[in-house]
Amino acid sequence: MKTLNISNIVSISAVAMLFLAGCARIEEPGSTGDKGLTDLELSAVMTDDMVSRAVVDGTVFPVDGKIGLSLFADVNATEAYREESANVEYSYDGAKGKWVASPAIRVGSKPGYLFGYYPYSQGNTDIKAIPVSSSLDGDDVMYAAAQNAITDETARGVSVTMKHALARVSIKVKNSGYAGEAKLGKIVIAGGKTSRSGILDAVSGEIRDAQKTDVSFEVPEAVRQITPEGTVYGP
Repeated sequence: MKTLNISNIVSISAVAMLFLAGCARIEEPGSTGDKGLTDLELSAVMTDDMVSRAVVDGTVFPVDGKIGLSLFADVNATEAYREESANVEYSYDGAKGKWVASPAIRVGSKPGYLFGYYPYSQGNTDIKAIPVSSSLDGDDVMYAAAQNAITDETARGVSVTMKHALARVSIKVKNSGYAGEAKLGKIVIAGGKTSRSGILDAVSGEIRDAQKTDVSFEVPEAVRQITPEGTVYGP
């Protein structure tokens, strides 16, 4: 008759329980209920096709350009995905050839919706109320409305399409045969039809609270001479 060693069985069971406990993944506080989270990585940041309105054309962003991204649990940006997923700064790393953030937005199996704006500012805590301003030096303002739903399975290959929120104005003046010295010193857009600042809603793309005003542009001395081919003024 064989005897069974109860103490060995207890020891084996205890080891198995420890092994299973060691494999369990602890959820992060405020994580959307997922056991694992994946860093959001951008494969590309593009712009819309309004090249004539853009200082940033195509995918050519300024070398030091930074965008702000926020991830929400719904397409209307009313529920935060995670506490740490609001206004995260992503910048382009030339050595790595991609946009990076530290720390990055983290995504679980629950779908999230990405919104963004440019240029980035640390003080922008509300994606629907971003103070923006423009100048005649070529400043640009862009936003990214809700992108396709993102999960942990797609978070490493996300592309973002930015849209231009402001118009770009340039004026071309030609010298049509004047024999004297044709120079232009100042350009004024009058009538209170323009605005230099407002509040951008990056969900809808609307700019509200814009203060209409006249805009004047002092032409730099170096480009005041008007040529027969035409001289372009403005950014």
